[in-house]
Amino acid sequence: MPHAEKAHSVSGVRSVFNGIGSQTMFAAQTGFIPDLTAGEILVKVRLASICMSDVHTITGQRIEPTPSVLGHEAIVEVVTHRRPESDLAVGDRLTFSVADSCGQCEFCLTGLNQKCVKLFKYGHAKLNDGSGYNGCYATHIILRRGTHVVKNT
Repeated sequence: MPHAEKAHSVSGVRSVFNGIGSQTMFAAQTGFIPDLTAGEILVKVRLASICMSDVHTITGQRIEPTPSVLGHEAIVEVVTHRRPESDLAVGDRLTFSVADSCGQCEFCLTGLNQKCVKLFKYGHAKLNDGSGYNGCYATHIILRRGTHVVKNT
């Protein structure tokens, strides 16, 4: 199936976590989703679960950068992508790794992607670290180039 390379016509909603000491701990924000870069996948969240790391974050037992969109466990559906070498098609259901890695550093080359020097963890990143659609408590997520995806077959 063909796919568009631009996502700017797609709007999304995200639940932004502002921190436990903020006046409004969570706030819904609506906005346009940025254009994809090479290797990225725009997905629609179909089901998100709540992990204990999220519970620890909102109860102050774990400190994460804010503002952010929490959540790193989800079933998602491909909206569009910029991975021409893949067999992904619009509408495919996926799940994905909790982190994105570079695939080129010493750790990645030895199979220790979770120790990547450029590691990015979904649901644990500040809004301005990437697309702003970085966590599962949103209508959409932009999956980065080094994110491993598993297609529901």
